[in-house]
Amino acid sequence: MQPRKHIAIIIIFILIFGLQTKLGFSRNYIESLKVKAIPAEILDTICPLYLTFQMQIIAGVKMYKTEQLTIKYRLIGDNGFASNWRQYNIAKGDTRTDVFRRRIDPHAIAEKTDIKNNPTLELKGDKIHYRGWSAVELIYQDELRKIYTVGSNKAEFNIECKELEIIN
Repeated sequence: MQPRKHIAIIIIFILIFGLQTKLGFSRNYIESLKVKAIPAEILDTICPLYLTFQMQIIAGVKMYKTEQLTIKYRLIGDNGFASNWRQYNIAKGDTRTDVFRRRIDPHAIAEKTDIKNNPTLELKGDKIHYRGWSAVELIYQDELRKIYTVGSNKAEFNIECKELEIIN
Protein backbone atom coordinates (compact mmCIF):
# COMPACT_ATOMS: atom_id res chain seq x y z
CA MET A 1 0.00 0.00 0.00
CA GLN A 2 2.86 2.34 0.78
CA PRO A 3 4.44 2.27 -2.74
CA ARG A 4 1.08 3.09 -4.34
CA LYS A 5 0.80 6.27 -2.25
CA HIS A 6 4.29 7.33 -3.32
CA ILE A 7 3.51 6.65 -6.97
CA ALA A 8 0.26 8.63 -6.75
CA ILE A 9 2.07 11.56 -5.13
CA ILE A 10 4.79 11.47 -7.81
CA ILE A 11 2.21 11.38 -10.62
CA ILE A 12 0.31 14.33 -9.12
CA PHE A 13 3.57 16.25 -8.70
CA ILE A 14 4.56 15.63 -12.35
CA LEU A 15 1.13 16.61 -13.64
CA ILE A 16 1.01 19.86 -11.68
CA PHE A 17 4.56 21.04 -12.32
CA GLY A 18 4.79 19.59 -15.82
CA LEU A 19 1.72 21.53 -16.99
CA GLN A 20 2.98 24.73 -15.39
CA THR A 21 6.22 24.41 -17.35
CA LYS A 22 4.36 23.99 -20.64
CA LEU A 23 2.07 26.92 -19.89
CA GLY A 24 5.08 29.04 -18.96
CA PHE A 25 6.48 28.56 -22.46
CA SER A 26 3.13 29.44 -24.03
CA ARG A 27 3.07 32.81 -22.36
CA ASN A 28 6.35 33.79 -24.06
CA TYR A 29 5.30 33.37 -27.68
CA ILE A 30 5.03 37.13 -28.20
CA GLU A 31 7.92 39.05 -26.69
CA SER A 32 6.77 42.53 -27.72
CA LEU A 33 3.86 44.21 -29.53
CA LYS A 34 3.98 47.98 -30.18
CA VAL A 35 2.18 50.51 -32.36
CA LYS A 36 2.68 54.22 -33.05
CA ALA A 37 0.79 56.87 -35.00
CA ILE A 38 2.77 58.64 -37.75
CA PRO A 39 2.48 61.58 -37.15
CA ALA A 40 0.83 61.70 -33.74
CA GLU A 41 -0.44 65.25 -34.28
CA ILE A 42 -1.81 67.08 -37.33
CA LEU A 43 -3.07 70.65 -36.95
CA ASP A 44 -5.23 72.87 -39.16
CA THR A 45 -5.86 70.27 -41.85
CA ILE A 46 -8.68 69.34 -44.17
CA CYS A 47 -10.61 66.25 -43.10
CA PRO A 48 -11.24 63.41 -43.69
CA LEU A 49 -7.69 62.12 -43.87
CA TYR A 50 -5.77 58.89 -43.55
CA LEU A 51 -3.48 58.41 -40.57
CA THR A 52 -0.66 55.85 -40.68
CA PHE A 53 0.06 53.45 -37.83
CA GLN A 54 3.25 51.39 -37.68
CA MET A 55 3.17 48.13 -35.76
CA GLN A 56 6.03 45.92 -34.58
CA ILE A 57 5.77 42.34 -33.30
CA ILE A 58 8.73 40.47 -31.83
CA ALA A 59 8.22 36.71 -31.46
CA GLY A 60 9.58 35.05 -28.35
CA VAL A 61 12.53 32.68 -28.43
CA LYS A 62 11.04 30.26 -25.88
CA MET A 63 8.36 28.76 -28.10
CA TYR A 64 7.53 25.22 -27.05
CA LYS A 65 7.82 22.53 -29.77
CA THR A 66 7.46 24.95 -32.68
CA GLU A 67 9.66 27.08 -34.90
CA GLN A 68 6.85 29.18 -36.41
CA LEU A 69 3.69 30.67 -35.03
CA THR A 70 0.59 31.64 -37.03
CA ILE A 71 -0.74 34.94 -35.77
CA LYS A 72 -3.73 37.08 -36.67
CA TYR A 73 -3.79 40.77 -35.89
CA ARG A 74 -5.79 43.92 -36.59
CA LEU A 75 -5.90 47.60 -35.72
CA ILE A 76 -8.62 48.66 -33.28
CA GLY A 77 -9.45 52.09 -31.93
CA ASP A 78 -11.80 54.61 -30.43
CA ASN A 79 -15.41 54.97 -31.58
CA GLY A 80 -15.58 51.22 -32.34
CA PHE A 81 -12.96 51.21 -35.11
CA ALA A 82 -11.62 47.79 -36.18
CA SER A 83 -9.70 46.91 -39.36
CA ASN A 84 -9.81 43.57 -41.15
CA TRP A 85 -7.75 40.74 -39.68
CA ARG A 86 -4.33 40.02 -41.19
CA GLN A 87 -2.54 36.69 -40.87
CA TYR A 88 1.20 35.97 -40.76
CA ASN A 89 3.54 33.09 -39.87
CA ILE A 90 6.29 34.45 -37.65
CA ALA A 91 9.43 32.46 -36.85
CA LYS A 92 10.89 32.07 -33.38
CA GLY A 93 12.72 35.28 -32.38
CA ASP A 94 11.80 37.18 -35.58
CA THR A 95 10.47 40.73 -35.89
CA ARG A 96 7.46 41.65 -38.03
CA THR A 97 6.59 45.23 -38.93
CA ASP A 98 3.42 46.26 -40.71
CA VAL A 99 1.61 49.48 -41.57
CA PHE A 100 -2.08 50.29 -41.24
CA ARG A 101 -3.88 53.31 -42.69
CA ARG A 102 -6.94 54.46 -40.78
CA ARG A 103 -9.48 56.89 -42.21
CA ILE A 104 -10.15 59.68 -39.73
CA ASP A 105 -13.40 61.55 -40.37
CA PRO A 106 -14.47 63.70 -37.40
CA HIS A 107 -17.32 65.21 -39.43
CA ALA A 108 -18.93 61.77 -39.97
CA ILE A 109 -18.53 60.95 -36.26
CA ALA A 110 -20.07 64.34 -35.35
CA GLU A 111 -23.09 63.49 -37.51
CA LYS A 112 -23.65 60.21 -35.66
CA THR A 113 -22.99 61.33 -32.09
CA ASP A 114 -23.49 64.30 -29.83
CA ILE A 115 -20.20 66.26 -29.79
CA LYS A 116 -20.78 67.30 -26.16
CA ASN A 117 -20.97 63.65 -25.05
CA ASN A 118 -18.20 62.20 -27.23
CA PRO A 119 -14.82 62.35 -25.42
CA THR A 120 -12.86 62.14 -28.70
CA LEU A 121 -14.42 65.30 -30.22
CA GLU A 122 -14.13 68.92 -29.15
CA LEU A 123 -15.46 71.95 -31.00
CA LYS A 124 -13.30 75.12 -30.95
CA GLY A 125 -14.59 77.92 -33.16
CA ASP A 126 -14.88 76.63 -36.71
CA LYS A 127 -12.51 73.71 -36.01
CA ILE A 128 -13.07 70.30 -34.56
CA HIS A 129 -10.40 68.57 -32.50
CA TYR A 130 -10.27 64.78 -32.62
CA ARG A 131 -8.26 63.08 -29.88
CA GLY A 132 -8.24 59.37 -30.52
CA TRP A 133 -6.24 56.20 -30.14
CA SER A 134 -5.51 52.96 -31.92
CA ALA A 135 -3.95 49.71 -30.73
CA VAL A 136 -3.14 46.31 -32.22
CA GLU A 137 -5.09 43.25 -31.16
CA LEU A 138 -3.27 39.96 -31.81
CA ILE A 139 -4.46 36.37 -31.39
CA TYR A 140 -2.60 33.07 -31.65
CA GLN A 141 -2.98 29.43 -30.70
CA ASP A 142 -0.31 27.48 -28.84
CA GLU A 143 0.67 23.83 -29.29
CA LEU A 144 -2.01 22.82 -26.77
CA ARG A 145 -4.61 24.60 -28.97
CA LYS A 146 -5.26 27.25 -26.33
CA ILE A 147 -6.08 30.66 -27.82
CA TYR A 148 -4.32 33.76 -26.49
CA THR A 149 -5.11 37.43 -27.09
CA VAL A 150 -2.38 40.06 -26.79
CA GLY A 151 -2.92 43.83 -26.92
CA SER A 152 -0.39 46.50 -27.77
CA ASN A 153 0.02 49.94 -26.29
CA LYS A 154 -2.48 52.64 -27.27
CA ALA A 155 -1.08 55.00 -29.91
CA GLU A 156 -2.75 58.32 -29.18
CA PHE A 157 -3.19 61.01 -31.82
CA ASN A 158 -4.58 64.52 -32.10
CA ILE A 159 -6.10 65.97 -35.28
CA GLU A 160 -7.44 69.48 -35.75
CA CYS A 161 -9.79 69.77 -38.74
CA LYS A 162 -10.69 73.10 -40.28
CA GLU A 163 -13.85 74.11 -42.08
CA LEU A 164 -16.32 72.29 -39.88
CA GLU A 165 -19.69 72.15 -41.58
CA ILE A 166 -21.65 69.93 -39.20
CA ILE A 167 -22.43 70.90 -35.61
CA ASN A 168 -24.71 68.88 -33.30
